[in-house]
Amino acid sequence: MELTIWNILLAILVTFVLSRVQKLYNGIRATGNLPGFRIPFQAYAFPGGMFNTSWWNPGIEGVWHLRWSMYRKFGSDTISMVPFFMGRPAIFTSNWEVARQINAGSNKSAFGKMGMDGQGPMGYWGPNLLITEGELWRKHRRIVGPAFSQKLYELVWSQSLELYRQMLTAEGFEDQKVVDLPAVQQITFKFAFYIIGRCGFDFPFNWGEHATPVDGNVPFTEAMRFFIDNIQILNLPQKVLDLPLAKFKELNICIAEIRKFMDNKVAEKESEVVDSQLGDDIFSMLVQANQAEEDSKHKLNYVELISDVFLMLFAGHETTAHTLAATLACLARYPNQQQEVVDQIMSVVGTDRDPTIDDYPKLNKVQGAFYEALRMFPTAYVTIREAKEDTVLNVPLSLDRDECIPIAVHKDTQMIVDMVGIHQNPRYFDEPEVYKASRWYDVSNESEAMPGFGIGPRACIGRKFALTEAVGFITMVLREWKVVPLLSKGESVDQWFEGVSKCSALVTLGVGKVPLRFVRRAAA
Repeated sequence: MELTIWNILLAILVTFVLSRVQKLYNGIRATGNLPGFRIPFQAYAFPGGMFNTSWWNPGIEGVWHLRWSMYRKFGSDTISMVPFFMGRPAIFTSNWEVARQINAGSNKSAFGKMGMDGQGPMGYWGPNLLITEGELWRKHRRIVGPAFSQKLYELVWSQSLELYRQMLTAEGFEDQKVVDLPAVQQITFKFAFYIIGRCGFDFPFNWGEHATPVDGNVPFTEAMRFFIDNIQILNLPQKVLDLPLAKFKELNICIAEIRKFMDNKVAEKESEVVDSQLGDDIFSMLVQANQAEEDSKHKLNYVELISDVFLMLFAGHETTAHTLAATLACLARYPNQQQEVVDQIMSVVGTDRDPTIDDYPKLNKVQGAFYEALRMFPTAYVTIREAKEDTVLNVPLSLDRDECIPIAVHKDTQMIVDMVGIHQNPRYFDEPEVYKASRWYDVSNESEAMPGFGIGPRACIGRKFALTEAVGFITMVLREWKVVPLLSKGESVDQWFEGVSKCSALVTLGVGKVPLRFVRRAAA
C-alpha cells in the first residue's frame, strides 16, 4: 500500500490521540480514581493558568468562581483534576482532615513543597521562609521566630493607633463629618504596609510621605505596590521580560529600586551590628543571621536575607490589607453586626481614652468580624504541595459521610488544599455563604478552628501580628465612624456587595474595589 501524506498525518493524529488517552488514564490512576474534572491543561501551570474560569478550564481562579459547587457536582469534598493534554494531575480537597494529612509538615510526610522551580514569583528573590522546607525551613524559622514576641505586639498596637491618627491628619479627615472612599483599599494597603515597615524593619514610614527614591526613579512604596500588582508577570521567561514593552520596563525599574532600597537598608543595619546597637526586630534578626559565622546553623547568605526581607514586607501587609478591606465591606453590608461590634468597643474602651493592648482580649467581637471576613474571602486561598513518593491518602466516602477510604496517590501528583472550599464546606460551617461574625466570638486568637492562617508547624508566623494591627485599626475606625456602602446611582446594597465580592485570585485573593462612606458617629 502506497503511503501518502494523508496516511502519515492520520497515523500521527491517531498516535497523538492514543498518547493523550494514555496520559488521561495514567492521571486518573495517579489520583486514586477520584471523581473530578478531565481538562486539557493543568489549572496552576502554563497555559491553563492564563485562561479565565470556564466549563472546560477551571484556571487559577476556579476555586473562587466555582467554590463549593465543584465539590457538590462530584459528590465529594476531595476531587481530582486530570489534564489530558498538558500538565500534572492534581487532587483538590476542601476537607479539613485531608488537608491535615497533606500539610503535616514533618520529615516523614509524603507530601512537600514543590521546590524552587515550582514556587513561581514567591521564589523570585531566592529561598525564604515561605518556599523552603526541611532543615532549610527550620533555619529560617529559628532566625525570625524570636522576633515575634509580646514586645513586638505591643509595638504593633501603639503604632497602629499612631498611624491611624497620622492618616486622619494627612488625608484631611480630622475635620470631616463624611468621607467618601472610592476604594477603601487605598487606606488599608498603605496602613498595613507602613505597620510592617515600622514595626518589623524600623523603616521611617509616615503617612503622606514617600520613601525617598534611591536613584530618583520611583519611591520605594510605589515600586513595591507596582511590583506586587504585577508579580504574576514574573512567571514569564526572562527573555520575554527583557522585551522593550512599557510595563516590562516599568517593572524592571521598580525591581531595581526595591533592590537598591533593601541593599541600602541592609548596609545601614550592618553598621548597627558593628556599633552593637542592633535591636530584636525582624530585620535585625535577619541581618545578624547574615553576619553569623559560615558554619553557624543560623547563617543566612545574602540572597536568603534579601528574599526574607521581601517576603516579610509582602506577606506582612498584603493579606492583612485585603482582609481589612473585606471586613469593613462586610460590616457595611450588615449594619446590625457592625452595631454589635461598636457596642462592644464603646463598652470596653469608650470615647474618653484610646484603646490599650490590655483591651485587646476583651475585643473578641472585633476579632470575630475580622475572622469571618477572612473565612469568606481567604487571602491565602490555596496551599500547593506534591506527593514526594507513592503514598496513601484517607478521604471521606462522600459529602454526607465521615467514614474514610484509603486511595493510592502516585509520586509527583499535585496536591491542592482549597481554603475557599474548606471555608465554604457545610461540614464545618452552617450557612457558609452568609457573613456571621458571631461564629468566632468564643474562639481564641490562636485556635486552629480558624483555618485561614494555616495549620501545624507551617502555619502563618505573623498571625498574632496581623490580628493585633487589625483589631487596633478596626477599633479606632468604628469608634469614630459609621461605615456604610458608597452606592452608585440606582445601585442597591445587594448589587454593591455583589460587585465587592468579585474577587481576583492570583498570589493572594482579594475582594474587588470597596467603595465606602465613613460617617462620623457624632453626625450619624
